[in-house]
Amino acid sequence: MITTGSFISVRLNTLQSNVPFGFTVFLKMGEGYLRYIHAEDDIEQNRLDNLKNKNVKKVFIQSEDEGKYHQFLDKMLEMSATDPSVSVQTKTVLVASVTADALEKAYENPNSRVAYILTQKAATSLVTATGASPEILKEIFNIEHDDDISISCAITTSTTAVMLARKIGLPKDKLEIIGTAALLCDISLPRLGEDYQKFFTKNISEFSLEESRAYKEHPTKSAELLQDKDYSSAAVLALIANHEEKLNGKGFPKGVNKLTQEEKIVSLCNRFSLLTVGMKMPKDVALKELILQDSGAYDLELVNTLKALVGNK
Repeated sequence: MITTGSFISVRLNTLQSNVPFGFTVFLKMGEGYLRYIHAEDDIEQNRLDNLKNKNVKKVFIQSEDEGKYHQFLDKMLEMSATDPSVSVQTKTVLVASVTADALEKAYENPNSRVAYILTQKAATSLVTATGASPEILKEIFNIEHDDDISISCAITTSTTAVMLARKIGLPKDKLEIIGTAALLCDISLPRLGEDYQKFFTKNISEFSLEESRAYKEHPTKSAELLQDKDYSSAAVLALIANHEEKLNGKGFPKGVNKLTQEEKIVSLCNRFSLLTVGMKMPKDVALKELILQDSGAYDLELVNTLKALVGNK
């Protein structure tokens, strides 16, 4: 048992069986940390399953091993993208877990260069993984999310937006910009209070006046958190700032009605994720909602393409 030193949590789902880790894995026991897997060892699938059956969501590594952990993730992501024997479900869980890890760090410290770069790398992984296995998009709606609703919505928005952008022929560099922006769109919302997740479970018409005012400012606030950083890009910031705008001019914060193709994609996929992940609406009902209740808000051709991608059920 170790009671001193600095430790960081990592998602259990990012660890794969029968592959040497290169870093030591610990379980938290009271005020201390119990060494569970030595750096030179791997873990059998039954031991991973045992932890999951005990509802263990996170394990711990020493802070000094964070670089080795990210090298391990890079290796696992590359392997899952190229190995046809890896199931789509396994790929989906791995990519979603790696992305959630990065997003959690970005939410905790939006001014962190490391957190931004990790999120950017996660978006690139989404682009690569969905390119090799398009079935990931449908699977992303089936996995059990262990995270708060905002992170689950962000992952779904990013995955959907990347796939939609690829379907209409946008180049890889734009896919990565779209993927990164879609992950970071709501980075300012945790600063609205501990109950910020309520913004993902109901329509804005149900918000109080104060909640509505605060929510309508979040695209601007999210972009401002990343502004003037040498590691962020103007293209990503523009998508973040406009992700709640609509073609009928009824979006916010500015109420503009002219959007770029990339902005149309992120706006549409953001709303679709809120309906399906946040409000638990079936996909077919959500697709009808986008057309009927938000008349003129979204590009109909994009909505139809989205429908073909995600399926009706």
